[in-house]
Amino acid sequence: MTVSTFPALRSRGRHVSAAALLLAVLGLSGLPAAACEPVLAVEDGGRILLWQAPGPAREVVEGGCAAIDAAAERLAYCTRPAADTRQAVQLNVLPLAGGDAQRVHAGREGDAISEAAWSPDGSRLAFILTDARFRSHLMVVEPGSPARRLASAANAENHQWWSLGWLADGSAIGVHDMEHYALIAADGGGVRESIPLARMLGVQAEAISSTDRVLPSPRDPTVFAYTLGVPGTARFRQAMHEPNTALFVHDRFLGRGKNLRLSAEHVTVVDAAWAPGGLALYFSGYLDRHVNEDDPFRVYRIERSGQGMRELLRGERVSAGCRAASAGP
Repeated sequence: MTVSTFPALRSRGRHVSAAALLLAVLGLSGLPAAACEPVLAVEDGGRILLWQAPGPAREVVEGGCAAIDAAAERLAYCTRPAADTRQAVQLNVLPLAGGDAQRVHAGREGDAISEAAWSPDGSRLAFILTDARFRSHLMVVEPGSPARRLASAANAENHQWWSLGWLADGSAIGVHDMEHYALIAADGGGVRESIPLARMLGVQAEAISSTDRVLPSPRDPTVFAYTLGVPGTARFRQAMHEPNTALFVHDRFLGRGKNLRLSAEHVTVVDAAWAPGGLALYFSGYLDRHVNEDDPFRVYRIERSGQGMRELLRGERVSAGCRAASAGP
């Protein structure tokens, strides 16, 4: 196992050149993403909604852990059995062009599926399965084959994983256990790299929680988006009595000293997902002025530079794909 410390970029001067930083922040170092229309799968009160501009959203199925593939052709989701039944959790795939959902994994009694994510090319579906003993396993499904286990959480203090995401080239899948961010080889080769989260994010270890997201960019293998607890505004603290959560971008090439906060002080971020082209992110959360509402959660889009934030629809959790402009939702 390799432990990475993510050293900052070395240069002759005391800081990275303005041009290099601008390219990294704005994502201009690669080729432009192909033109397509964003399609979002959004969870809202046990329903999964499908949204494509200009909207409105439409309900497609009941369930959770929604994951739309990059081409917006398939939706993976899990069914959550009622508390008074012995039914096991199931993972399903629904073709969005029409047709019935297909069950791709049926868990045992006591299993839970918390997250699912498609590989960049859409050929594989990864998910986190946590068993009745509260130990997490990283699973992957390929067409025509049953789910197989790639790895199991082995932290002596914590046997659970969170924040599932594929590297841009599909070679590895990332998860974290609040102490390390593990990159697990997609070919079954085990943990390829284990990155101390506190060093990566530039915070004390106790500041990291299970709800924090660490998401590899689909465009740049050195870039990760992440969420982290931060002090809230006076209005937020008065209403919530807990830290706020903000959205950041980390570039391992530049180092943690150049971590960029995207969300403003008055914005709370709950969940996030990259746009397939890697030049923007979608996130669910709310503004300070919504904090006392019964249902404050909205989905927003923000550019990787931190500019252009706008509200799209209501919802609590988001997954993003991109469909050819001529196709409908």
